[in-house]
Amino acid sequence: MNKKLPRRKVLKACSGVATGGLVGCFTSTVQSEERRSPNDRPRVGVVGNGGIARSHGRGLKRLADIVAIADVDKQHLEQYNAEYAGGNATQYADYRDLIDERGIDAIFVCTPDHWHVKIAIDAMRAGKDVYCEKPATLTVDEGRTLGR
Repeated sequence: MNKKLPRRKVLKACSGVATGGLVGCFTSTVQSEERRSPNDRPRVGVVGNGGIARSHGRGLKRLADIVAIADVDKQHLEQYNAEYAGGNATQYADYRDLIDERGIDAIFVCTPDHWHVKIAIDAMRAGKDVYCEKPATLTVDEGRTLGR
């Protein structure tokens, strides 16, 4: 049974996980080129498939379809895909290829801290919504850059 969840419910659930480490940082205003009902399950990509992504993956797979994943570690990719995406996610070694994929509504950034800003900016420029692991930035200047 493929239940359809409104995006607002997903956003609310994700923001409730903030105490566990997930922070809904910023969202882009550009929508996916494909016309879809707002009630469809969001299609997400997860960048960084280590421990933090796994802890979020348990809840995320109930709320959204994980359609793409990216990690530099092939073993992380294969394990995450099997456990949280049912083996159906497209796997990328380079997060930029994931961001370029059409049909992804949101990107979860679960990488080491120093990569958060770069990946979040690239994803927002590509018109994706972004959910970023904390800390979103390491400096005030990075925060200002991300907020532009």
